[in-house]
Amino acid sequence: GFGFMLYGIIIAAIEFGRWRAAGEKLPTLAVGLAGLAAQAVLPAIMFILSSTAQTKASAVPVDKLMAHLSGSTLRNRIMAEAYHRVETIMRVAESPYAAFDIALFIVVSVGLGFAILRKHLTIVPAIRPALLLLVLFTVLTPPAMFGVGFVSDRVPYVLALLFIAGLDGPALTAPLIKFGLVAVALVRTCAVSLGWHGYADDYRMAQTLFDKVPKGALVMTHMVKTGDRRDGNLKRCQMYAPLNVAMRGIIVPLFADPTMQPLSLVGPIKSAITNSQGPRTWDWNKTRANDEAAIARVINKREFQYLFICGAERLRTPLPPVESTQKAGRFVLLKLR
Repeated sequence: GFGFMLYGIIIAAIEFGRWRAAGEKLPTLAVGLAGLAAQAVLPAIMFILSSTAQTKASAVPVDKLMAHLSGSTLRNRIMAEAYHRVETIMRVAESPYAAFDIALFIVVSVGLGFAILRKHLTIVPAIRPALLLLVLFTVLTPPAMFGVGFVSDRVPYVLALLFIAGLDGPALTAPLIKFGLVAVALVRTCAVSLGWHGYADDYRMAQTLFDKVPKGALVMTHMVKTGDRRDGNLKRCQMYAPLNVAMRGIIVPLFADPTMQPLSLVGPIKSAITNSQGPRTWDWNKTRANDEAAIARVINKREFQYLFICGAERLRTPLPPVESTQKAGRFVLLKLR
């Protein structure tokens, strides 16, 4: 739903900007917007008919806003969200190094700002209304819409892509500018590659444990979090379970949520998830306690055959006794039944 909304608004704003820059008459704008409406009819109808649109999740989570208001936590939530927005903007296409992302963002921003002020670069007039709207959306978009979380994280990326596409001017053809753009892309690519190279030992450790899981086994994974909801300072773990679906034929609850896309889990995996889930909370001060409660539920229910934990060393209490426990690096594999 959010994707359809953002697409329609951006295209309409670009059409308005093109019409305004060309100095055309109002009927021409009406014809252009009518064409846009016709283009949007079919995908909109398909979305409305999908199961995704039939979920109970509201477009904007008003209930959560009211809960913050009644609990006097709105100010803390707004401050946390503001920090997250700034971080997301500065790390719009993040590497494994936060300091590098921030430094590169500053260098590129200063360079582009200088080029625009000196008239070496300009923003195409047709793009400007859409850019202004996206700047507004970057600030005001709720964290969740249409049942999907973290939608506000996508807006800075769309803004950056549209901004780059809308640049024009003599500087784009200058050899020095071309060299600079290639250098920035090369440096960022190297940084990302070096960051992922550090996962080689992690990968081997994780695979050592997954070697012990038989094909077709029901496996639950859990990453112990920190106070940072993006866990930007931690090595990632999310890729190991999906990777071993393809490599070893294990069964894990992949990304399937009827509020986000027309996909849903069925059979034993759906039953295991339903019976193992408990109440969720966004209280970040209790994140680790929530991790321990979630792990305990999975162990006590015994719906899954195995539980793969990343970052178990950050837990404050020992893991409950199970049939077998095996460790490798920062990973723990529990055999539950």
